[in-house]
Amino acid sequence: MSVRIRVKGVKGLGRAFRNATGMVSEKIDKAVEKNATEMVGTAKALVPENTGALKESIGKEKVTNGWKVEATDEAAPYVEFGTRKMDPQPFFFPAYRLNKKRFNGRVKRAAKAAIKEAGIGK
Repeated sequence: MSVRIRVKGVKGLGRAFRNATGMVSEKIDKAVEKNATEMVGTAKALVPENTGALKESIGKEKVTNGWKVEATDEAAPYVEFGTRKMDPQPFFFPAYRLNKKRFNGRVKRAAKAAIKEAGIGK
């Protein structure tokens, strides 16, 4: 027993999917970069400022699969999580949690817009 299915316009659909891959990646990367920029700003606003070194060490960096936000100062984990002698003063994870919904929404909108622009979605 065999079933034959014929779809017209498959070449166009394949072309649209190939175009969409690049567009989706590009738009999502821009959305993620904006998310990273906002998270850096929020973390810098929340970090306690003694010498300013920790605040200055918060930044973003382009990596292979997106963007990385980090605090490179060696005191960052001690300030974020505290020590036996010092209470925690979280700044990094609260910055993420404050922006998480907006981040997810921005990425979803970017993907939908790219797909629609490629002519795949409605």
